[in-house]
Amino acid sequence: MALAGKPGRVYDGRPHPHNRAYSEFDMLGNLPEGHVRLALDSRTAEGTIVANRRSYDEVWFPWEVYRGGEFRFSHGRLTSFSFERGQAEFARKYAKATAGKDRTGSLSIGVNPRIRDVPYLESNERGSVRLDVGRNTWLGGSNRSDFHGSISLAGSEISVEGTPIVRAGKIL
Repeated sequence: MALAGKPGRVYDGRPHPHNRAYSEFDMLGNLPEGHVRLALDSRTAEGTIVANRRSYDEVWFPWEVYRGGEFRFSHGRLTSFSFERGQAEFARKYAKATAGKDRTGSLSIGVNPRIRDVPYLESNERGSVRLDVGRNTWLGGSNRSDFHGSISLAGSEISVEGTPIVRAGKIL
């Protein structure tokens, strides 16, 4: 994956109502919180990510829960997805979605050391990674799809241009 070159957003439980880098939805703060979210270049993705945490459809509440997910990317596109739980619902929403649904949207890195495998807070767990596909315009990205899907992985490893920044879930 590649970053979109936009400033990241820190979600630390504090509202950001006057910061133009944040969207109108960031005027509120959630507690507990703790992640950094980055817009991704929606043309770049290669490889596979396999979830070991729950994932959610956060478009409409109550959120649909997905488990045991896997996303495969090739040449910048999501080429396949699977879930042990929620496969049919994810596939139904994906089939109806607009262009860009098969492109990366954002990446979140959890930084909260007190959260561990808590429902709806997985992306805040220190060292966890959440990869979103679909819309990322609210982060300054270029993907305008009406779709949003995610997959979460705790205990991850992330490198930026060959330099590790997260290893075995620990931020370096």
